[in-house]
Amino acid sequence: MAKPTPDQIQTLRRNAAAKFDEEGVEKFSEKDIKRLENDDLYVSRFWLHQKTAKGDQTENAVNMIVRTFKWRKEFGCDGITEDSIHQKFKDKGVLFIRNRDKDGKKLLIV
Repeated sequence: MAKPTPDQIQTLRRNAAAKFDEEGVEKFSEKDIKRLENDDLYVSRFWLHQKTAKGDQTENAVNMIVRTFKWRKEFGCDGITEDSIHQKFKDKGVLFIRNRDKDGKKLLIV
């Protein structure tokens, strides 16, 4: 699939920032917003995910960013660490830490 152009990436960023302001920036993690502002590949993933969806790809990607960031903030995804996972889940094998992603971050397997 074709990656978004630099102009399309900037449009996604601008439109998402407008939605953050509209809905209240406190509903979103500052860390997620910074990543969106600085990581072109991260922005591209949202755009590419909407490639085959019905409707406008840019609008769909912005809506997906907003929904994802709200969910991440609501569930405290930034605060999940190996130490924050209750030991009983690790003991039962429900959750475990294994390998690393392409950014070098540990993977949490459910």
